[in-house]
Amino acid sequence: KKYIGIIIITLFAVLHVVNGIGLINHSILYACIWFLFAIIESLIAMYSFIMIKKQSKWGIVLSVVVSLWLTIQAILSIVILCNSISFNTAKADKVFVLGYQLEDNRMSDTLIYRLDKADEYAKKNPDSVIIVSGGITGKNTVSEASLMKIQLMSYGINEHRIITEENSKDTIENIKYCKELVSNGDDVVIISSQYHCARIKLIAKEQGLSVKTIGAKCPLNLLMNQLMIEKFAMLGILLF
Repeated sequence: KKYIGIIIITLFAVLHVVNGIGLINHSILYACIWFLFAIIESLIAMYSFIMIKKQSKWGIVLSVVVSLWLTIQAILSIVILCNSISFNTAKADKVFVLGYQLEDNRMSDTLIYRLDKADEYAKKNPDSVIIVSGGITGKNTVSEASLMKIQLMSYGINEHRIITEENSKDTIENIKYCKELVSNGDDVVIISSQYHCARIKLIAKEQGLSVKTIGAKCPLNLLMNQLMIEKFAMLGILLF
């Protein structure tokens, strides 16, 4: 039993190494951050093991505290993912599809997955109006929304069902500008990545907008990284 904490820490260290390897092609910086986490966790596990062997209670205390912290973070990630699920989302009047930063004027897999989910919803709910949201960000020269509309049309969705919102630069502005396109009494559904939905609900509530969310899948190599970012972003909303 006294080694349970060390085992948990070691498992997280291995998981973080795997996650770092998966991020190498996406971002060397993020990959290095996860490798650093894994190194720190490995050092803590080894130090705790040595202390326990020396009959020091601090080895057990340290391993239990760190393993609990890592477990809590994992639970928070699960809670965030569970918030991507809303019930009774059918037949919404307006469906917002949130953008994601382009890469050299090209859509990433993350954004494509959101549009795939929007296409699935639109075909099941033919009376819903689709609002694609996202302006020009970074060094790109086209808006996210313009490419999103083209993609949805390629799926067979009539362009007259699609409204583009091209002013927003981030999630707060996505919801702010889309809100201006909502009429009183409209039933609103927002489609974004599964890790994003919990924060969307918080932001929408702050802006006085009642929404339901549908979470699209996220590339597996990015999921843990995005969940870490979301936890910090949600903490900022709750504190400020």
